Amino acid sequence: MRTILCFDDATYRLETARKLLAANGYLTLRARDTRDLVDQLEESSVDVVLLDCHCLAKPGCNPVQLIRLAQPDLPIIMTSGFCQSPCTYMRDADACIQKGDLSTALLRTVETVLCARRYGLCRSIAC
Repeated sequence: MRTILCFDDATYRLETARKLLAANGYLTLRARDTRDLVDQLEESSVDVVLLDCHCLAKPGCNPVQLIRLAQPDLPIIMTSGFCQSPCTYMRDADACIQKGDLSTALLRTVETVLCARRYGLCRSIAC
């Protein structure tokens, strides 16, 4: 079973994504803050991180750097409710999706990223 670590400060959207993933055979974990994120990366076998891009905008908080330090090749899927505006945070993601598209795009994006990782192609997927 593939494991997806979810980190988002919007509890409702996070739980919606987790339910969708669980209903499709994925084990989901939740990181409540950056310390919890690091702990779970150390303690669990994670295949993908689902990360809200606005968690990066908080001062002193850069989950992407923490993820890359812990597991440099771990795929990161960024989510945002504001994909229309340029987002410099997303340049470090392997893929990105708009939160409104979670029900349709999330599963497809997870499978694409997992397939790309299997063949060593993560970090080359266009957002």
